[in-house]
Amino acid sequence: MSPIPKDFKFPDLFKNFKLIRNLNVDDSMLYMINSDILVLSASTIAYTAGLLHKGSQVYYPYWNHYFSYGLNSKLDKSNWKIFNI
Repeated sequence: MSPIPKDFKFPDLFKNFKLIRNLNVDDSMLYMINSDILVLSASTIAYTAGLLHKGSQVYYPYWNHYFSYGLNSKLDKSNWKIFNI
């Protein structure tokens, strides 16, 4: 997750998750791709990590771009789960 803002309130659904903050984009992508559970942000970088994800679950926020990729449609076979902030 981004190093800023530091006072961001993470949704209660994810309160027991370990949060990793890193300034290096390459390292951040590596962490996201290799995590067991990935929680995406409203970002195309996060979406790319989701496509390459090797773990068991991906959560994505309600964001128009994700719907334009076909997520949450009748053709969606990704098993990604949507969450509302």
